[in-house]
Amino acid sequence: MKKKLLTVVALIALVMVPTFAKSSDMSVGLALGTINGVGFKYNVDKDITVGGTLGFDLIGGTLNAEGFGLYNVTEVQVDKLNFDVNAGAGASLNVPLSGGAFSLSVLGMGEASYSLDNKDYPIDILLRLEPGVGMTFSSGVNAAFVMQASVQALWRL
Repeated sequence: MKKKLLTVVALIALVMVPTFAKSSDMSVGLALGTINGVGFKYNVDKDITVGGTLGFDLIGGTLNAEGFGLYNVTEVQVDKLNFDVNAGAGASLNVPLSGGAFSLSVLGMGEASYSLDNKDYPIDILLRLEPGVGMTFSSGVNAAFVMQASVQALWRL
């Protein structure tokens, strides 16, 4: 069942990628990691990005949704490749698919991203690490340290 759900999410992501591309401030694509599903981001300006991820945690058996805001801290050049380094904050909502407990997390975020400038393949590739504090709501409220991470490939629409 979980594999079918992941397949559906991946197919939706592929359908959303247009057959023609132009560079813009909106990106949509595939997210793999703690949350496996569809990631998106919108560049408000050259320094501020908002976005989110919708998908499944296959290990925990939960449906996950997260939203975030990031600020472009600096740009790092490695062997003539320019990487953006971003920092920010967000929140994650986890809903169990069967059994388990509902949880909400507040996250700090660090991200390194690289944008392909190829006209045929306008893709942003990113690595995001998200440490934070999560609250689980089962019989009472429990708090714990949480860590989320993802690798994403997002197509600029």
